[in-house]
Amino acid sequence: LFGFTLRPSRTGRFSFGPARAVADGSNLQSSSITIEVREQGYVPAITARERQNRSILEEFILKRNESAVKKISENVFVKLDVSKKSVYIGEPLIATYKLYTRVNSESRVISRPSLNGFSVFDMVDPESGDVMHEEYQGKDYNVYLLRKAQLYPLQEGEFELGSMEVENAVSFIKEEYAADENELVRTLRALGEEGIHPDAWTRETVSLSNQPIRIHVKPLPAESRPPAFNGAVGKI
Repeated sequence: LFGFTLRPSRTGRFSFGPARAVADGSNLQSSSITIEVREQGYVPAITARERQNRSILEEFILKRNESAVKKISENVFVKLDVSKKSVYIGEPLIATYKLYTRVNSESRVISRPSLNGFSVFDMVDPESGDVMHEEYQGKDYNVYLLRKAQLYPLQEGEFELGSMEVENAVSFIKEEYAADENELVRTLRALGEEGIHPDAWTRETVSLSNQPIRIHVKPLPAESRPPAFNGAVGKI
């Protein structure tokens, strides 16, 4: 085994040929390598792969001066979307509860909204575990469908679609175990979380919920009502 310390005397690209040896009657040869020597103070551009690696690590690394609870609240949230906020009695609307996350979390629903004042038809099985990807306010998120339902208002008035509370157990890698970022990314991709030393992890559990949304339900107009009308609303 031979090692050399080289100090470049000028800038440029320099190629080093392979080393060759004979061991047990076999000819062995290393690969060649090219070194680029730049001016002192040169800052290389970040490659696409490095940028991708850094984006991945943002989800996993907890720096010494960071609060785990604050980082979770900035990267995980529950959101309710509705197709309409003002409807007539019997006019359907769709309510979708979704979990958005950019961190490594294990989540479970601990409280569901009652959806009083509506007849409810669930449209999707949330246990399917399908993951969607959405951009929200300039950030990319993994999105999990918690509930998607078609709601039929039963009477006029103001009704609130309440909050769904989700408990999130989030694991972070401590900064002192993440000195070599590229090696950490390679380990996560090749071996998953099991490839990281157990002492490197820190875990925090936070419960989050969405903002409720109020729905205004209007009475059906009395004028021009067909004689045989039985309460059904919609188009044929």
